[in-house]
Amino acid sequence: MQENQEEKVQDEGQAPQSVENEAQQSDSAATPKKDAKRSFWRKLLFSDTLEGKSLAKKCAYIGVCVALLAIVNTLEGKIPAGIIQISLTTYFSLLAGIIVGPAFGFTAGFLGDLVGFLANSGGNAYYPFIGLAMGLTAFIGGVVFGVMPLPLKGLASIFVRATIAAALTFAICSVAINTTAFWVIYNGCKVPYWTYFVSRYILKGQLWVSLGNYALLFITLPALVKIKPLNIKIL
Repeated sequence: MQENQEEKVQDEGQAPQSVENEAQQSDSAATPKKDAKRSFWRKLLFSDTLEGKSLAKKCAYIGVCVALLAIVNTLEGKIPAGIIQISLTTYFSLLAGIIVGPAFGFTAGFLGDLVGFLANSGGNAYYPFIGLAMGLTAFIGGVVFGVMPLPLKGLASIFVRATIAAALTFAICSVAINTTAFWVIYNGCKVPYWTYFVSRYILKGQLWVSLGNYALLFITLPALVKIKPLNIKIL
């Protein structure tokens, strides 16, 4: 009789615990979808590198990227005799997007071009589409390296993502935006598009400059990921 009463008391004590455990399990089952949705939008805004950092630190990261891109813009050169324009803006724009994320990277890329122009315009006109292309280059880099899932890790992930980012930024930012805009501005669509395309990328060397920027990303990114102060995180 006493044993039956003890068993009854134990069962009554376990019942609330089981109900509580079931409630916790149901909550945890519902939480991932909410967290996953929130995580996606947060990653689209800024990178995992900036996760948990204060607003002041996030602004500081963006400021450093803007300053770096502005400096790179002012250091552009032309060889030989002003024919081939040497620039590393594509490389640093991609790097900015990887470090601070898609939306923050776009901001840094666009402002970096604007500040660079204001600092050293050289009497040239300001073309907003160049800043748009730089911003989109950073945005694409941030999405490919920080948002887009891939079933790869380590160097394989870095190289595959770098290839995707290079293909997308070349097609969208360099060809679709910059080349098309310059074709309209400088030639008024009088010269066939593909004639201007060949002239810009082959004769004026823009293709080799682009390939150099992408090669630099392939070479340096595996090393940059290992630098702890940078804290670069790739999805």
